[in-house]
Amino acid sequence: MTTVTKSQIQSLKHLLAEREHQLRTSIQEGSARSVEEQFEDMAGPVGDEGDQSVADMLTDLGNAVVGHQIAELREIEAARDRIVEGTYGECIDCGEEIGYRRLQVLPTAKRCTLCQSQRERTYAEEPRSRL
Repeated sequence: MTTVTKSQIQSLKHLLAEREHQLRTSIQEGSARSVEEQFEDMAGPVGDEGDQSVADMLTDLGNAVVGHQIAELREIEAARDRIVEGTYGECIDCGEEIGYRRLQVLPTAKRCTLCQSQRERTYAEEPRSRL
């Protein structure tokens, strides 16, 4: 069972709300920019293969950033669900307390430091398609 106090949870809720606002603003601004920046605007009217490659890379990078931001928004929602369920601050692997300091740094943390370290050693590399 977690020993995070109600006032600490309120502080962490505030951190979650701030981060959610930052992410949503960033996604909206990025979306607006991408609508304005068509390939012709980036490469100019006389684009070559190099310009096409740079434009494709910038598009892919922008998509990756947005994907990461959306994943973080999902983590924020999951943290809020754990608050409602009363399991916030409790490690999903071992059930031990996560600790307020760790939650201050990473309010979406769902594992204690020990379990997170073990997970990172076990899954050091994301699985890749072998196609």
